[in-house]
Amino acid sequence: LGDSTLVTVKVGKHLVAVKTDKNTKVHMGENVGVRFDPKHLHFFDTTSGTRVAFDASR
Repeated sequence: LGDSTLVTVKVGKHLVAVKTDKNTKVHMGENVGVRFDPKHLHFFDTTSGTRVAFDASR
């Protein structure tokens, strides 16, 4: 992505795409910690692919 790195991580049984700093280095199978800023989360409907509205202030 140029200015960032896209990493797919497993959270429980789910795969989550995480956009991180371009200098982040991880290896397949490595355990990593992940923190989420609710203001930067995006959710998508699995059938249509449409973005689902989310109110981070709740």
